[in-house]
Amino acid sequence: MTPHILRHTFATWAVMDGVPFSKVAMALGTTEKVVEQVYGHHCPEHLMSVVESVSRRR
Repeated sequence: MTPHILRHTFATWAVMDGVPFSKVAMALGTTEKVVEQVYGHHCPEHLMSVVESVSRRR
């Protein structure tokens, strides 16, 4: 296993467990934006508040 695979797995699991992107970014030494772009699809719940907001309007 390469360091890249371990880093990717760490970030993926952290995001899937609901760790905020900002904390994952700090652990990886990168930006929150990069974490959201690369790993955000593993945690669609982070967009749930947007869906809930629109749903309440109906």
